[in-house]
Amino acid sequence: MIWSLEIAKRSLQAQMLALDVTSHNIANVNTPGYSRQEAVFRPTQPYGIVSWLGTINPGQVGTGVQISSIRRLRNDFVDMNYRNVTSESSYYSVKDQVFSILESSINEIKDSGLQKALSDFFDAWHEGSVSPEDPTVRRIIVEQSQNLIDAFKYVQNQLVSTRSDVDFQIVNSVARINDIGKEIAKLNEQISLSTSQGQQPNDLLDQRDNLLDELSQYVNIQKVALPTGSVSVFIGGLSFVDDRTVNEIKAIDNDRLIDSGEGYKYTEGLATYSVLPGLIQNDKWNESIALGTEDIYNGHVSTLWLTMGNSLVPLDDRHLAGGKLKGLVEMRDDVIAYGEEPGRGLLGKINEMAYYFFDKINLMLKQGKDLNGDAYSSNFFNWDVNVVPKNIISAVALDPTVVSDPTKLPIGVTGLAGDGSLALLIAQEQNNALETVPEILNSTLWNPSLPGFLKGQSVAQSWRTLVAEWSADISRNRAFMEGTNNVKSELTLLRTSESGVNLDEEAVNLIRFQKGYAMSARIVSVVDGMLDLIINMGAR
Repeated sequence: MIWSLEIAKRSLQAQMLALDVTSHNIANVNTPGYSRQEAVFRPTQPYGIVSWLGTINPGQVGTGVQISSIRRLRNDFVDMNYRNVTSESSYYSVKDQVFSILESSINEIKDSGLQKALSDFFDAWHEGSVSPEDPTVRRIIVEQSQNLIDAFKYVQNQLVSTRSDVDFQIVNSVARINDIGKEIAKLNEQISLSTSQGQQPNDLLDQRDNLLDELSQYVNIQKVALPTGSVSVFIGGLSFVDDRTVNEIKAIDNDRLIDSGEGYKYTEGLATYSVLPGLIQNDKWNESIALGTEDIYNGHVSTLWLTMGNSLVPLDDRHLAGGKLKGLVEMRDDVIAYGEEPGRGLLGKINEMAYYFFDKINLMLKQGKDLNGDAYSSNFFNWDVNVVPKNIISAVALDPTVVSDPTKLPIGVTGLAGDGSLALLIAQEQNNALETVPEILNSTLWNPSLPGFLKGQSVAQSWRTLVAEWSADISRNRAFMEGTNNVKSELTLLRTSESGVNLDEEAVNLIRFQKGYAMSARIVSVVDGMLDLIINMGAR
């Protein structure tokens, strides 16, 4: 009978603790990343009944109940898949954001942009073939030529500006990734301490999982659980968080990595870092960004490195398989700048397009004569000879002599009154492929080694093709983004069904544990009455 009081006490304690866990769940119903907790009931150790003769009666007598643990309802397999899909979704989403910025800034859909500038340029030359002596027509040709240069410059400036913004996002993303790594390492320490003391640090585990979820938005990660309760985090096979140690990522300007003759080195304050040998090919980071020199478009851009002591390991496409960071790097270096695939390398391709087009027009104009019958020997589209073809747009300008005096512009081949033959040939270039040799030139004068994307097309057709390929790339990316977002939504629902707090279910638990508590209290009341009866039996 006395033992029944102990059983009732244990039950009261267990039901009360279960009510506390349920209350904690209800309180955190709107807490992002909170995992539902469950009190696990387990019978306490029973004992056998020993008779006065020393024999053991059949069966055992229970001694009550206890809460063996407070279980955190979480599915590691679902978490792993959720983070993998999150990395993919973030990769496509950040690319879509940059694509949207470029779409609105370049704007080739409306009746404006480079396509219209090219059309107006050729129309002006056609007018010049009809009225070669009209000073107004000559002025229009000069103005439309300047407008064409401005249109090329506008596209280039928009691409360079967007690339600079993307580079800024890369630097900020790296800073946040490092902060997340430090927070995970700190939580590892706290969780290890709690685990070593036999505790179940559920809320700390939730905080760490939330950080891992956030980290998966930036990079593709692999989590490895350690026996101490800590985790190690890898980025594409490279150790980022090792228990309580963080190998930080550094975003280093490409021109600050200097080749010392013994490999590339980087100095930051009093510390000097060395790039591990054999990891850099052709003196370029990620096979695109030249090290130790300025970037031809933006002066300098950030390159990504994982620190291991005083050594640097390039964090490039060999390790970045998804996440916001990969998407930003791909947009900055491949799509906007240096890519060779269709719809990519916009800066490089538009500059090469301008270079070969301007060069051809210059050669054609040098075969003509001005209104005074003088041969034209200057470059109408002028730039420094040291400028590389892939960055010609920023340096090109019109011949100042012609700008100040349009009569110096050669429109005919003979220079005779009414000769607009040269202007007509230039106007016909609107539909001629760039490699086509005009009547006034020969294969010795014009035999360019055109890149593949320019072959067989006029300059206007090349630009339309580039925009069409770029638009197709945008559509493909958006299709993949929608697909991964749908999968992510399904995994989110699956996670919520397992780990989320269901208020209806918690309400049922409240009633269940309240009734368990009430009945345990009832046991105390009944036993108290029985004891009172026994104690008072002698007084009757």
